[in-house]
Order: sequence, then C-alpha cells, then structure tokens
Amino acid sequence: MRDDEGSPDGMTVDAEGCLWVALWGAGAVRRYHPDGHLLHTLTVTAPHPTSVCLPPTQSPVRHHGRHGVKNPTAYSGAVLDFPAPVRGTAGSSWRGRL
Repeated sequence: MRDDEGSPDGMTVDAEGCLWVALWGAGAVRRYHPDGHLLHTLTVTAPHPTSVCLPPTQSPVRHHGRHGVKNPTAYSGAVLDFPAPVRGTAGSSWRGRL
C-alpha cells in the first residue's frame, strides 16, 4: 500500500470470507478476497474511516473518527450506512485468558 492510500484501521470479515478494511486518511473502505486480491473500493464521504461493521441481516455501517482530526469535515465522526453485496457473520464472545 502506498503512503497516499491511507492507513489500514478497523477490519471485519464477511460471510464469504473476504476482508473489509477501513482506510484512515483515504476516505475509503476496501474489500479483499481471501487470496489477497482487491475486489472493491468504496469511497466514503468521511476522510478518516475507522471501522467496518457488517451485521448478519443489515447493510454495513462504517464509523468514522473525529478524535485528533486537525480539519474535521461535516462527516467526521458520523456513522454512515451503505448497502453491501454480502452479509456479515454472527458475533461471538471470547472468554479465554490473556
């Protein structure tokens, strides 16, 4: 990844095993195939996406950071909802030891 492509931030895996990555500083979310090749880039209205949420029965929600942003936009810190081609996976809890 080049410097002008932002920095990887929050990630999730969808029901097809593909990785979704929020790109801080790039205003984009990318979807990668399990073999690593890029499938799709979604441009979003906020410059600093921080996470990707793909609920099992809803469209994905991307939350965008505002903390520490020197020049926030109207969409900085907003929760944005976009349609997705796939569903997320069911959540699970972990009760192991650290």
